Amino acid sequence: MISGAIAGSPCYRLQIQAAERLRRSVESLLDFSRMEAGAKHYRMEVQDAGALAEEAVDAFAAESVAAGFRIRYERPAQPMPLLGDRDALSHVLWNLLENAVKYSGESRDVEVAVSTRERHVALSVTDHGIGVPPAERARVFARFT
Repeated sequence: MISGAIAGSPCYRLQIQAAERLRRSVESLLDFSRMEAGAKHYRMEVQDAGALAEEAVDAFAAESVAAGFRIRYERPAQPMPLLGDRDALSHVLWNLLENAVKYSGESRDVEVAVSTRERHVALSVTDHGIGVPPAERARVFARFT
């Protein structure tokens, strides 16, 4: 059992965060391998995109605030149903947030939005960093098409 003084220490919290990041990285590699092998199984269920985004933003903001980042998100007033695998969608949103922070340059502002476009729900993460060079943009999703 860990004493309250140790569990509440900044060093301990940093170690826990580092361990969680490592766990997510390993899970990400395993999921990607399963996906490429056609062995990844998705649980397709109706999700509220606004609630899903809020959970991911809250968890991510807890880690990124120490680095001075502001993650802005305003949950939509109405539920926005979305058919998908909750874990996979959360993972994608987390990766987008990580990239936004990693490549943000001097800016420390990241915005997350959930909206509808025609009959689709759109989740977006916007940063004000260096961006993807135009010549590389077509390759970003090439592996997934």
